Amino acid sequence: MQKEIWVKLFGNAPFNPVSALTRATPIEMVRDSGVSVLIRRIMQEVELDSRKMGMEIDQRMAGAEKIGAHKTPMLQDLEAGRPMKLGALVGAVVELGERLNLARQHTGTVYSSVKLLAQRSAPLRPPRSSHPGFRRPPGK
Repeated sequence: MQKEIWVKLFGNAPFNPVSALTRATPIEMVRDSGVSVLIRRIMQEVELDSRKMGMEIDQRMAGAEKIGAHKTPMLQDLEAGRPMKLGALVGAVVELGERLNLARQHTGTVYSSVKLLAQRSAPLRPPRSSHPGFRRPPGK
C-alpha cells in the first residue's frame, strides 16, 4: 500500500501543479525542455523517499509521456472552478521536507505559485445569484 502511495505522489507532486500553472498535459510538459527540467527537479526532491519504493525519475517521465495528452485532475479542477487538492498532492511533500529538514526549493516554489493561482481564480466565478443574467423566481 505504501509503495502505491509513493508512486502516485512521485508523479502527482510535479505534474499536477505544473499543469495548473502551464495548462499543459503531461506529454506536453515532458516534451518541453524547460518545463521537463522543473518536473525533474521536483521529482529529485521527492526522489529520496520514492527511491526506497523502487521508482526512478526516467521511469516516471516515460510513464507520463505514454499516458498522452490528458488533463491532470488539478488542471481539470482549475478549469472547472473547483478547489484544487493542493495540500494532499504537494503540500504534504513540502511539509515532510520541512519536518525532515530536506530541501524542497522547487516543490515549495510551485506549491506557493499554485496556492496564489487558486486564490486568484476563486473570485473569477461569481456566485450564481449575482450573475448578471440570473433572475430570482417571483416570491423567492
